[in-house]
Amino acid sequence: MINNNFIKITNENELEDIIEFAWNITKRDIRVGYPSGVWEYNGLRKSIINAFNDSDDIVVLKEDNKIIVFISLLVEEDNKYLQTIGGIYCIDDFDYTFNKLLEYKKENYPDFKLYIIYSSYNKEILNRLAKEGEILDKLNYYRLDNDKLKLREVDKNISYIKDSEFKEFSVLHDKLNPDIYWNSDNLLKDIENWNILVYREDGNIVAYALYKFRVGNELGEIFALSYKENVSNNIKKDLIYLASKDIFERDADYMVYFTDVDGDENEILLELDFDFINDSFTYVIE
Repeated sequence: MINNNFIKITNENELEDIIEFAWNITKRDIRVGYPSGVWEYNGLRKSIINAFNDSDDIVVLKEDNKIIVFISLLVEEDNKYLQTIGGIYCIDDFDYTFNKLLEYKKENYPDFKLYIIYSSYNKEILNRLAKEGEILDKLNYYRLDNDKLKLREVDKNISYIKDSEFKEFSVLHDKLNPDIYWNSDNLLKDIENWNILVYREDGNIVAYALYKFRVGNELGEIFALSYKENVSNNIKKDLIYLASKDIFERDADYMVYFTDVDGDENEILLELDFDFINDSFTYVIE
């Protein structure tokens, strides 16, 4: 018998069954959503345990008391933000499962935006997402492992941002990234979890890297490499390199970076020995 409603997991004793179920689906489907850490067992396990400990929303559907669907949702109440951690793990009938998720969102998070990320490896899922939501971005996903970073000389005009410089940075950041979720207002609310490297010309910030170290997941991620016109590729390389060097000095295993499929950074990342892993498509559902 199928329980037609999602069951929210509040008992830590149920996590092992959920981890086993999600891992079996991952082995079957190879890659289930993003972040890519959940494609590996240890990363998936940490992700689920961290979500439970952080009071994110972990839900399942069951049939004859066995899990047939599992979804982990990152919940940010203040920003009305939902995101699937990994993907939608189901035995079969993705359409049915997806519709149940939409019902759950409507009942529990009616004013939230839901973000779901998959790659073109999952073409049928992307087609379903396209019917319900809007495409937010199409990106290429790169990864640099800790042991592949090569030392390089960098421009002396790159430095970590000072508190007194945030106002100047915020004007440039919001101008260059008008649609980004992590605008200057949202960054300021969570600034202790972010790192910003800036490059100056004639005393003015003209380029920067915005990145973070994900404690517990042992990885870093560059969220934005932004710059005014005529900033050289060498400066872009230096910013990516310094951000990677910083997170590796904190014992991160790897740095990840998503860039526009047609962006200049694709060539730069390969020159810095990043590996191209996959593409990614982010859909947002109101």
